[in-house]
Amino acid sequence: MTPGWLAVALTLGLSFGSHAELWQVPPQLQPSHCVIPANASQCELTVQLNWHSVQAQQFCLYQANHAQPLFCNRPQQQQINLSLPLVLRQSTEFELRLADKTVARMSLQVARASDTQLRRRRQFPWSL
Repeated sequence: MTPGWLAVALTLGLSFGSHAELWQVPPQLQPSHCVIPANASQCELTVQLNWHSVQAQQFCLYQANHAQPLFCNRPQQQQINLSLPLVLRQSTEFELRLADKTVARMSLQVARASDTQLRRRRQFPWSL
């Protein structure tokens, strides 16, 4: 990742529906923000995904509308701490599934900023 061009706002949205009883610590995806300039084509970042389930079960993380999972934990694990490198070109939804049933959804919204928004202001906001 090059800090000079990296700048995207990933806004985290998380929903559990009626499955809140599955978690001691619900799934958390971080970072929640990333900003790219208008001329950048993608956001490259590593997200941290953590959860602690009440019972040891196998959960799989999917990118929405994709058949292959990005990650599946071992069935005997209750607590997960995962680093996942991502390259995103647009807003993306992720689903955590248990036996092909979606139990949590997370969304990352990609936002682009113009060069003028990223530059520091050179004038003081006051005058004499």
